Amino acid sequence: QNLELANPRSRLQTCMAQASHDTSSEVSSAGITSESQLLESTCTVQESISEAKRGQRLDFPHLTGIRTLIALWIVCHHMLPMGTSTLLSPFIMRVDVSVELFMMLSGFVTQHAYGTRDLSSSTGSLLQFYVRRLGRVLLVAQVAMLGSIGFLWYAGVNVLTSTSLGCLLFAKPWLDPEPDCPNSPTWFIGSLIPAWILYPLIIQPFLEAWALLRPGRLVFAALFFWVSSVIPQLLLMACRGHW
Repeated sequence: QNLELANPRSRLQTCMAQASHDTSSEVSSAGITSESQLLESTCTVQESISEAKRGQRLDFPHLTGIRTLIALWIVCHHMLPMGTSTLLSPFIMRVDVSVELFMMLSGFVTQHAYGTRDLSSSTGSLLQFYVRRLGRVLLVAQVAMLGSIGFLWYAGVNVLTSTSLGCLLFAKPWLDPEPDCPNSPTWFIGSLIPAWILYPLIIQPFLEAWALLRPGRLVFAALFFWVSSVIPQLLLMACRGHW
């Protein structure tokens, strides 16, 4: 969609401009004194319907199927014995591909749900986005983390450490990549938090601007961002001397 259509007032004005050529006969038959009133009323109803549709729960059965398959991929990686080599061993060991696919799907769903909304226009809309996108995920993850810490403490493990605090605040994966948190899969959530925070401030406006480009330039932009994401990993590998 065009950048100007992301603003509700711009969408209303565009709707009225497009409908103004076809409503002269309708105006005279309806007996309405002002053509602009008719256009504005019609477009306001259309905008209300669009807002209602945007408020509905998103349901993508095909993406649910993809999530099921890649989740099974991750379960097989962690649960199948590694001692014997089979035809599926190379496939199971490349579990990082499934994790990256989960991240890509998260970005797709976020853009699909919020791409046309004006999130940064006010502090209230920005906070509402953060509460909806971060609140439930972080709360569930922290409750699970506290439960894991409780079980380990009951088993006699010393969990009252700075590591546990860093895990609870989702800062540990950025300081030490070793997955040794009490609830170790939370490193995935910690890696997504910066993307969620930056989305309404930088990513969404940037994507709206890039949407105006031609398809060839969009392909170039995709390759540029992919290369940009690989370079920090290569630098990290060079500094550490290993993967």
